[in-house]
Amino acid sequence: NLSDSHDNVLRDNTSLSNSGFGITINRSHRNELTGNITSNNRERPGIRVIQSNYNILTENTSSSNRKDGIWLIQSDHNLLTGNTSSMNQQSGILLEDSNNNQIYNNNFIDNATQAHDINGINNIFSVDRPSGGNFWNDWTTPDNNLDGFVDNPYVFDGGQDDLPWTTMDGWLNQVPDADGDGIPDTSDNCPSTPNQN
Repeated sequence: NLSDSHDNVLRDNTSLSNSGFGITINRSHRNELTGNITSNNRERPGIRVIQSNYNILTENTSSSNRKDGIWLIQSDHNLLTGNTSSMNQQSGILLEDSNNNQIYNNNFIDNATQAHDINGINNIFSVDRPSGGNFWNDWTTPDNNLDGFVDNPYVFDGGQDDLPWTTMDGWLNQVPDADGDGIPDTSDNCPSTPNQN
């Protein structure tokens, strides 16, 4: 856990079956958390980020925690990508009074509530193609143009993901689409001109 600590890397740790939080970043900025596992923490969320800004959370797994998988409170300008939050008894991700965070290319699977954003401003859950948004296992169809994205946004309490992926880790298997029109280059008669085929 980090408290009042900056510019650190917290990598490849495992936090299992604790009575408190799995991993906490408290009043700490510009840190990187990567490859950590938090699971079965009995009373608190798996990963908590509180009053902490400009941190990067990537390739972490938070599962089967009594409360939220990932919880950001009063934390701004953080980047979360490549994480998996699954089977948590409350939210897969909960943001409270947190602004300007980027949350994309994560997997949210079988959480009681997949996502909840309370009083947040400008939290982004998807970026432009080809990176897109997140995978939500309760929102995988339709994909009529077979571009790997669900045709409709994933809407949740306080926010939405405009480009939800149809498959887990879908961004790792991206089909080239140079013009970003949703038509794979192999099927696009005009791969450098958007919206023409």
